[in-house]
Amino acid sequence: MTKLFSCLNQGKVRYCVWKNCHETKRAVRGEDDLDILVGRGDFSKFCSLIAGLDFKEAKANHLFYPNIFHYYGLDYVNEAVIHLHVFTRIMTGESHLKDYHLPWENALLSSAVIGDEGCNVACYKLQQLIFLTRYYIKISSLPGFLLTLKRLGSLGDEYSYIEGHLAGHSTDNFKDLPEYFPKSIITEMIAHYKGASPNFKKILIGYRVRSLLKNRCRYNFFEKTWLRYKI
Repeated sequence: MTKLFSCLNQGKVRYCVWKNCHETKRAVRGEDDLDILVGRGDFSKFCSLIAGLDFKEAKANHLFYPNIFHYYGLDYVNEAVIHLHVFTRIMTGESHLKDYHLPWENALLSSAVIGDEGCNVACYKLQQLIFLTRYYIKISSLPGFLLTLKRLGSLGDEYSYIEGHLAGHSTDNFKDLPEYFPKSIITEMIAHYKGASPNFKKILIGYRVRSLLKNRCRYNFFEKTWLRYKI
């Protein structure tokens, strides 16, 4: 994996790990996938570089999301299969829908920092914002709520990791980023996630987040309902 990051850095590819950064160490050992955002203008170069490292794209006709790709390669040194979960746009939301596009790619790529494993990661303030956005979207649907209850431990670990790296990082550079979110709701998102708020209050915040992002959703109400609950 160090060779992969070295190739991307030497090739001046704009990329960063944008979520689940707390599991980067597991991902480089082949125990989890690595969620990488790649600049759209750099995607061809990225594909060429990883092809030189014998990464292969995997596709499934029955499961496709726009601007999201999967590549697999073998780490011969550690005898591990590496899974790159590659995004050229920030597509997120309910796990099985990827229903929202967050138009913050340039901000993520331009403010990336060097992470614990030597790869570029999203700056920690933006990790916090995206984590909370994803959390509140998920918790405000029934399947997402049930999945969130199952993953409370992992979610807590991710948020603790982000908070642990926030100290000393100024937010001044990101004052114009959350174009859809007033500062008041960001404050509420943080307070209710960290506090012992009842779930119904978090669900209400989730509805407000969805409302603010309604123009960034790729499905209408009826399409989303059908896709969410179809068998």
